Amino acid sequence: ERTVHQALGVSATLAYPLLKARRLVGLLVAHSGSKRTWEALERSRSETAVRLSETRLRSTLDRRPASVWVSDPNGNVELINQRWYEYSSATPDQVTTALTAEEWVHPEEASRVMAAFAQAVSNCRPFEIEQRNRAANGEWRWFLGAKSG
Repeated sequence: ERTVHQALGVSATLAYPLLKARRLVGLLVAHSGSKRTWEALERSRSETAVRLSETRLRSTLDRRPASVWVSDPNGNVELINQRWYEYSSATPDQVTTALTAEEWVHPEEASRVMAAFAQAVSNCRPFEIEQRNRAANGEWRWFLGAKSG
């Protein structure tokens, strides 16, 4: 039977008894050639859970009154909350670590901020630094930049 199923490309079979007055009157059988396995189902569920978690995180960060910036261990931007986009009028494709220092950090602080950031990233250390960031209207405002471990 297994050889027949393999030859037909059947990877799953479901048999459901059809009863009438507690007597077997038939059998409903379904065959599937789907490659979907329990592993694939669990992977799909896990991926759905991760997407939901990411959506919740983004929603939480977007409701914060402060700008939030998340980068990977190499300093590459992974997530920026909506508050930063509103403040700076930047678009997602414009936001990289280097471009942010060039466009939105005051020129007097940019090299110092980037050096502190690079050192904190390479040493996996937190840091705090005061810096001026340019707003969408061109005004410079003081911010406390911070990086957690």
